[in-house]
Amino acid sequence: MLTSRPLGLSALTWSANAAEMMYSTAASHGNAAALIEGGQAVTYAALAGRAGAIAQTVANAVSPGERVAIFLRRGADAAAAFFGVLAAGAIAVIVNESLRSRQIEHILKHADATLLLTSAELCSHLSRLPDDHVSAIDVADVASIHDFEPVPRVAADVAQIVYTSGSTGLPKGVMLSHSNLWAGMSAVVSYLGITPTDRIVSLLPFSFDYGLNQRVHSLVSRTQRGA
Repeated sequence: MLTSRPLGLSALTWSANAAEMMYSTAASHGNAAALIEGGQAVTYAALAGRAGAIAQTVANAVSPGERVAIFLRRGADAAAAFFGVLAAGAIAVIVNESLRSRQIEHILKHADATLLLTSAELCSHLSRLPDDHVSAIDVADVASIHDFEPVPRVAADVAQIVYTSGSTGLPKGVMLSHSNLWAGMSAVVSYLGITPTDRIVSLLPFSFDYGLNQRVHSLVSRTQRGA
């Protein structure tokens, strides 16, 4: 379950890296609950610290602009991994945990991913990594928290590649820029009238477009209303 907190409209102009939507909210509402998992609240400060630790790990492994696949079950670590990959300047490729091995391997190869963030449990579902140049990191081995300054990005830089479910064939990818993420979150908050006191039940996989919206639009819930 995600909770909502404000972020001013000015943020859309002063930063191109979409990870700033989480870091800025953590700076102003660090002790507020960002999400609730298993009955336990995860604060924005904790989410930012976890994202920072993952971002540092990603930055040590790849260069900005490289594709990083996220193959994790929906939850706090998956949310932190998404923002961590963006903060490192890399491109996030979220892989649906319910896909078959062949579909997962197709996404990793098609996206040209060089790094896979996963868990030991989910990694066991893969028969193999598609190429030698793809390395895997178990997020359980990543330090708990770490400060990290998001890598500057141009608004038009690709932030994420969203893949279809593959229900009618192999999954197909669509590129989203950092400005696409900013604009999309602002629009959803506006037309649904989401407020900081709302709680959003997250049922869809984070790999789905609307699953992505459920995860991050709580961070910009008062874009048009101010703090």
